[in-house]
Amino acid sequence: KISEKRSKVISSSCCRSRSAPHATMTAWRRALCAVVLATGVAGSSAALVSQKPKGSLRKHGAAHPQVDIGALIAESQRGLQKAEARHRRAISHARKDLSALLVASGQTLGTSVGRYAAALKASASSLKAAAAMARAAADDDAVPAGAGVTTQEKHEPWGGGDMELRARLRAKADSADHEAATVLRKSDRAPREGAEDAMSALEESVRALSRKVGDVSPVLANAQTALDKAEKVAANTPVDTPAAAAKPKTLAEAQATLTSVVAAGRTQVASLAAHFSKDVADQTGVVAQRVNGITKALADSEHTKAPAASVKKQ
Repeated sequence: KISEKRSKVISSSCCRSRSAPHATMTAWRRALCAVVLATGVAGSSAALVSQKPKGSLRKHGAAHPQVDIGALIAESQRGLQKAEARHRRAISHARKDLSALLVASGQTLGTSVGRYAAALKASASSLKAAAAMARAAADDDAVPAGAGVTTQEKHEPWGGGDMELRARLRAKADSADHEAATVLRKSDRAPREGAEDAMSALEESVRALSRKVGDVSPVLANAQTALDKAEKVAANTPVDTPAAAAKPKTLAEAQATLTSVVAAGRTQVASLAAHFSKDVADQTGVVAQRVNGITKALADSEHTKAPAASVKKQ
């Protein structure tokens, strides 16, 4: 039994020793076949690619064309220079339009300022003339009191029944003088304040545009100069004034005339102020609208595209 067991062990070990080299050789053969197959496929592909014409590669997009980088950069620089020159011309044109606009606006505003000041001075002169006429009538003992005024006896110590009317007339004349002085001061102050407000509005209108065209203070200075010149011319131009009232025949007539002139003067001053404010507002609106047009034209020129640069391919 012992010998039989030994013979079985020896026979099984021999079988394993004979089958192990066979399995190893089989694995090597498989690896070698895989390498040979891969090499053959790669060689065949390379041969096929080498046999295809060059035109077919370009036709099917397998090869990318070469770009001349130097020519492309030079062409881009030329395009940039053209765009900068076009932008400089647009800015110069915008500044010229803005200068002409503000100078014309300054002249218009200056004329309005001068006319307003002259009209106020004329109104003050009319008030002064009416006050002087009423005072003269009150001081003239020969001018009667007029209808509806009672006359007291001459022996009364204060001098008669028309003295109260004369006193009231003098007081109204003094009030008219004071009002005329107020209007005269307004003729120096109100137009200048209106002109300053108008120039401030013009500066505000061009503030956004100045960021594109540069400093506009010289343009505004030219507009101010034009305004001052136009104001002097308009201020020295004679203004139509109502004819002076005839010399009153009675104190009652003098009082009625003075009251009418004072009321008409107040109405005229209010009308002149409203008209001047409207002129300033209208002119400011025109300037703002024109400035918006200039800004839009400049923006359109900035967004205009230059012709595309041609790229040279090899």
